[in-house]
Parts: sequence; C-alpha cells; structure tokens
Amino acid sequence: MTILSLLTSITLSIIVFQAILLLWPGCSVRAQDGFISLDCGAEPSSPTYTDNNGIDWVPDASIMQEGEPVEVGTHSDKLLSRMRLFAGNASKYCYSLSNSMVKSKAFFLVRASFWAGASPLYKPQSVDGSYRFQLLIDADKWTDVKLPFFGNTTWWSHEMYVRAQHDSIDVCLARSSPDGDAPFISTLELRPLPSTLTPTSYMNSTGRDALYLGNRDDYTTAVAEYSFTRYPYDSFDRFWTSFGIAAEYSIITNKSVDGTNSVNLPPGRILQSALTFSTGFQLTLSSGEVGRTYVFVLYFAEINESVTAKGQRTFNIEVNGVLYNTEEPIDVFDRAVGAYEATSYTVIGSPSPNGEIIVNLTTINSSLFPPFVAAVESFLLNNVTSSAFSSSDDG
Repeated sequence: MTILSLLTSITLSIIVFQAILLLWPGCSVRAQDGFISLDCGAEPSSPTYTDNNGIDWVPDASIMQEGEPVEVGTHSDKLLSRMRLFAGNASKYCYSLSNSMVKSKAFFLVRASFWAGASPLYKPQSVDGSYRFQLLIDADKWTDVKLPFFGNTTWWSHEMYVRAQHDSIDVCLARSSPDGDAPFISTLELRPLPSTLTPTSYMNSTGRDALYLGNRDDYTTAVAEYSFTRYPYDSFDRFWTSFGIAAEYSIITNKSVDGTNSVNLPPGRILQSALTFSTGFQLTLSSGEVGRTYVFVLYFAEINESVTAKGQRTFNIEVNGVLYNTEEPIDVFDRAVGAYEATSYTVIGSPSPNGEIIVNLTTINSSLFPPFVAAVESFLLNNVTSSAFSSSDDG
C-alpha cells in the first residue's frame, strides 16, 4: 500500500498561496447574492473593483474607521497591494459583517487573507521573523495567526464555517499580548452557505457554531494549468487548492462532471482528475489535537470510461485501522448513479495518541479497478472532545 502524507495539520486552519492570476475565461458568472468582499486598506473613495473572477470588492472604510490604511508594495493581485494595520492599543478591532442574508442560525464561510508586503511593516516580536496575532469571531477565539515574512508574493488565508448568532457576524483582530505584534489584514470575505452541506449539517446535528478549515485539496496533475479553483466555478467561493500528483498516479478526463446532484455541490472541475494507486493508498492527518473532532469530506466521480457498471470499482475505507464503511463497500458508480456524476463520503473522528488520523482506501479482491479520490476537505470541529468515530453517507 502506498503511503501519502496528503493531509497536513489543520490546527492552524491556514492556506498558503503563491501569486497567481485568477482568470478563467469561458465560465459564466452567477449573481453574488449575500457576498461581502472587503478590500482592506483601500482608499475610501475607490470605486467598486471587480476582479478577474467577477467578484465585486468594496473598500473596508465603509464599516471600519480604526486602524491605518497602508500600501505594502506591488502584487499581481491588486487586492493585496494595500492592507489595514491596527497599531493602536485597543484590545481588539472588529469588522461587523451584515447584509440581508445574515440572520440567526444561517451558515456562512468567513475568510481572512493576509500579505505581509514586499518589505517588513515592522520588526516582529518573534525571533523567527513571523508576525503573530489573533483572529476572533463573535468574541470567541478563531485562531492564532502566524505569518512568516518571505519578502515575496506568498499570501495566506484563514477560513472557517460559522453559524450566525445574530443579524451580524463580528470578525476581530487582536494582539496576542499587550506588547505583541500589531495585527493587519488584506481582505475579508463572507459567503452564505446552505444548511444542507455535510459540514453545516454536522454543525446542526452537534449544536456547534464553527468548523475551522484545514485543507481543501484538489488532486490534479502536477502540470495543471491552474493553482486553485474558486468562484465562479464554485458558487459558494470555496478555495480548492490544486495538489499536484504525478501523471502515473492520476485519472484525467476532459469531459464535464456534474456536481449539482451531490449534497455538497462540488465544482465539476475538481472532479475531472483523481488520485489512484493499484494497491490502495493512505491519507494522513499529522499533528492533530488529541481529543478534538475532525471532519473529512472525500469527493469522487467515476471518470474512467472502462468502468461501465456497478461492482467494477469497489473499495473500503479504514480509519486508524478500523473499517469505517461497515454497511457496504464504497462503489462510486453505484452511489452517483452512473459515470461523470459527483458523490462524497464523510469520515468523522479523532486523532490517535500520537496525533494522527490515518485514512486507508483499500482495494477489495473482487474489484476490477483500484480506489481513487478526486478531492478532500478537512475541518476541525469547534470545542468537541468526543473520541468516537461516527459514519456519514453523503451521496
């Protein structure tokens, strides 16, 4: 069995990006109902800016008067060329996000992005040269932000799913200590989510109000023409980071894949390639928090033209050595009711004492084709300590 450390620690809930031009011609743009897209530190008089994805950005000055707008250098993404720096002594600085869709118990994706600039803003307190401060949401701690300064165009993003408690959602930045680093932010986004997605449904069933994103990986070839997928391919504007794999371990199609019949509504593009090995393979979460609950959503679509009937590609999923799909083997063709249709399967569990969750996809002897997976999302559930595994059959 091939062992791959494809799922890294999600305790930081951070996504790292290199500078890329987010332009995908030929994809229709849908209405951005409920989107809030703030260009932090932009000139207050700046007009609405529509980026290459068709997303409309407005200066954050309309809801934030504290802090200092700062120009931090030229970046291929115009939105990252300025930031808002909070160098004062207030305990925290808060953005109150609201629109007609922000209502109690409604679900949203919240994303904060950062670029430290072409030259240092100030000398960080840490000896490793990283900026450190805190993100909070509705007065609760979201995460400890750690931003290494590279002096290049690398930027960082933190994302979470949240259930609104009121008719607004407060996203706050704060120093980690009274004399800690001054926080800053480049962009802030809010995107409405349906309550029927697997992650939001799980939040409902557990009574929890937040899921922290760890990874959202799209297993594509190492020579893919894109670095990640977002709106308008994904109507919820989820970031799917391309995880390049060698061609000999991939399945690829140019045919369209339909994600609209799957409960999680994945963008079809992330399902046009998949990771596979002849003997099965292993996905590993390392450095997990023991006693915390993690949610993994695995995405599939049968894109091999040789698979024409159910039973031809079947496999099992094991979690830390225990069979997970105890009801029946995974058969993507059968679950999705044919080829080129999306389906997903969810694994929920806690790390072993060494901090690992190991997910094995293992071949069944009668199967003609080996296991595969197109994409994986991983989340950390807020304030849950159960170590038991539970099953979820998404469809």
